[in-house]
Amino acid sequence: MEKKPPMVVVCIPGKEFSRLFLECWTLFLLKMRENYRMRVYFGYDPDIYTSRNQLLGKPADYDNPKPFDGLDYDYILFIDSDMVFNFHHFQRLIKLDKYIASGLFMMTGGLYYSCAVDYNMKTGESSKLS
Repeated sequence: MEKKPPMVVVCIPGKEFSRLFLECWTLFLLKMRENYRMRVYFGYDPDIYTSRNQLLGKPADYDNPKPFDGLDYDYILFIDSDMVFNFHHFQRLIKLDKYIASGLFMMTGGLYYSCAVDYNMKTGESSKLS
């Protein structure tokens, strides 16, 4: 029996998408279909964390929660609507061979990354990543 290509669930939270995002997405899809099966979920909530949780799906059985209605998948990829990305970025994450892997991207304006370094829970301050 021939082995099926890996299944990638792509979750895209966002309300609006730029021309640049759509260019990245289109090229990404063309490369992905060569080696992967895909399921894509779109969703929006003003609170990004709620939006991401909704994209995972609400499990019916909280004792045995399975995202995506129990779909058998190999990878979950979240791509925010303001990211610029390509297939090579995805491949680099896969090649890390870790249970959870993440990439960094700069926020609008190009001054800060969307992560905190040395976050202080008491003061709410963090150092800048440059």
